[in-house]
Amino acid sequence: GLRCVFYRDYYDRSVAAAIAVRVLSGEDISRIPVIRKPTSRLMFDFRQMQRFSIPLSGLPEGSIVINKPESFYEEHTATIWVSAGIFLGLCATIVVLATNIARRRRAEHTLRVKEHVIRSASNPIVTTDTEGKLTYVNPAFLKAWGFDDVREILGRPFPDFWMVEERLDEIMEVLLRGEGEWSDEIQARRKDGILFDVHVSAAMVYDERGRPVCLMLASVDITERNRAAEGLRRIEHIVSSSTDMLAMLDENYVYLAANEAYLKAFNKTRDELIGYTAAQIFGQEFFDTTIKPHAERCLAGEGVHYEDWFDFPVSGRQYMDIAYSPYTIEDGQIKGFVVCGRVATDRKRAEEALRESEERFRGLFEESPLGIGLIDSYTGQIYEVNPRFAEIAGRTRAEMSTIDCMSI
Repeated sequence: GLRCVFYRDYYDRSVAAAIAVRVLSGEDISRIPVIRKPTSRLMFDFRQMQRFSIPLSGLPEGSIVINKPESFYEEHTATIWVSAGIFLGLCATIVVLATNIARRRRAEHTLRVKEHVIRSASNPIVTTDTEGKLTYVNPAFLKAWGFDDVREILGRPFPDFWMVEERLDEIMEVLLRGEGEWSDEIQARRKDGILFDVHVSAAMVYDERGRPVCLMLASVDITERNRAAEGLRRIEHIVSSSTDMLAMLDENYVYLAANEAYLKAFNKTRDELIGYTAAQIFGQEFFDTTIKPHAERCLAGEGVHYEDWFDFPVSGRQYMDIAYSPYTIEDGQIKGFVVCGRVATDRKRAEEALRESEERFRGLFEESPLGIGLIDSYTGQIYEVNPRFAEIAGRTRAEMSTIDCMSI
C-alpha cells in the first residue's frame, strides 16, 4: 500500500509551545481554547505516488510530499533570475541606444534641413568665431561680394567685408550683452573694392551653458532701395517746389497727397486736406458738374485736359488749366488719378482782350469808307481786302485773294 506517515511531532510541539507561551505570559487559562482536532499533517512519498500513479492534485489539502525531485527552476532559481536581470538590462540598453540613435538621426536631419535652408537663402549669411573671423559663408554671400572660392574668405575678420572698423568695439559690446543682437544700415566692400549699401543683422549664438560660441550675420542689399528713396526725395523736392498745383486722389475721389502750392491755394493744412473727398473741398454741386465728369474719364484710362473757372478761398476766382492723369499700379489697375492745375487767368484775360481788339479792328476794317487791304510785303500777295477796296478794284473779295497787288 501507499506509504503515509503523520507529521505529528513538529506540529504538536509547536502548538503546545504556543499554548505554554500564552500561559507563561499570564493569560487566563479559561480563555485558551481547547484544541480538539488533530494537528498532525499527512506525509506522502513521491516515489510511491508515481509507482501507483497518484497525482499531486489528489492529495488532501496541506499534505507534505517527500522525495520529490526539484524542478529545473527550483534547482537554478538564482541563475535564472540573474540571467533574466541581465537580459532585461540588455533590452533596456538596446532601447536607450535605439532612442538615442533615433534622436541623433532626427537632429542630423534637422541640421541638414537647416544647412540646406541657409545654403539656399537668397540673402547672404555668414558665421564667425568669437573673435569675429569668418567660419562659414553661404553661396549668396559669395555672389554678392564677388568671390569665387570660399577659401578666399574663411579666417578673415568680418570688418574686411563690412565697413564697421570705427564701430567694431561698440558692435561687439552690444553683441556680448544680454540681448546679443545688433542691426543697422552700413556699407559693405566687394572683392573689387566697390562699396554698396546693406542692412546687417548680427546675433551672438550661445551654448546650453550660456557661453558664446559663434556670431551669425545676415545681410540684405539695400543699394537699389536707397537709390529709389533718394530719387523719391528728389521728386518730392521738385514737386514741393513746383508752382503748379499737384495732388493725387484715389478712385473714390479721396485726397492721398498734395504739394504746397495746392495746399496754399485752398488755404488748407495737409491734415485738413488728406483723407477728405473732392466734394468736401469744392462743394457737391461743383464736384458733380465740373470735376466728376472729367475724373470718370480719367479713371477709365483716358488722359484728360480741360480749362474752367474755379473759386479759391485766398486768390478768388481763377481760370485754371487742368490735366488729369490715371494712377496705375504694377498690374495695370487704375487706383486713382493725379491732378495738375495751373493758373491761366492772365492768359485767359489776354486772350479775351485780344479777341475784343480783333473784333473792334474787324468792325473798323469792314465798315471803313477807305479801301484797306492786307498784303505780303515780300511777295505782294493779297491776303484780304475790305468791301470798299474790292469795290474800287472792281473785283470780288474772293478774286482779290487770288492775285497780287501788281495785277490790279
